[in-house]
Amino acid sequence: MYAPVGTDAVVRRGARRLAVAIAAGALVATALVAPPAHATAPRSATIVEGAGMGGVRLGMSLRQVRARWGTPARGSCFAVPGYADGEIWDARSCSWAVRGRRGATVSATAVDGRVAFLMARSPGWVTRRGAGRGTTLRALQRRYQGRLDLVSTASRGACYAADLRGGEIATTFVFFRAAVANQVGVDAVRIYDPQRIGWEGDSEPGRPVNTSGACRR
Repeated sequence: MYAPVGTDAVVRRGARRLAVAIAAGALVATALVAPPAHATAPRSATIVEGAGMGGVRLGMSLRQVRARWGTPARGSCFAVPGYADGEIWDARSCSWAVRGRRGATVSATAVDGRVAFLMARSPGWVTRRGAGRGTTLRALQRRYQGRLDLVSTASRGACYAADLRGGEIATTFVFFRAAVANQVGVDAVRIYDPQRIGWEGDSEPGRPVNTSGACRR
């Protein structure tokens, strides 16, 4: 199962997976309270597939993230302690508003002190091939010819997701209806380490991928 964007997590595969999925899904909710100007992330940034975004890479500390994106507003970070397999551990998540882009957010989740999950929901944050929030499926397929796997998603309101093949670090594009201009498009770009967060990603085995019908207007 998959941790929804902006909804309660539905992951049920052990305490560690559940807690980290809750952290990932709740990032958007904390971002709904707009931070002051000094806490905003850059208006535009590059997403490096399989590595990181906005100058932040997986494996960095949240202190290093703050050095690049600024200090998060009060209430935009929270801790998710947990216990699994005889080990006490913790995850901590923070979200930032994006400068000059209303409703746009970026977020980071650290597990055991190191970033393991990054998400961008901003049209100004794009991959090296120009894909980001608002990109249509057809445009995404042109940019990554033969390198995408379409998968179903359990995220409420989402249509489907596209996983970029190759590498141990996952890069996923999540599509929503009316993401931009009343059309189906990418709503979020996620980069994460499946091994460190114990999360298998956006796929729901056995569910057909819906790229038409209810997902279109």
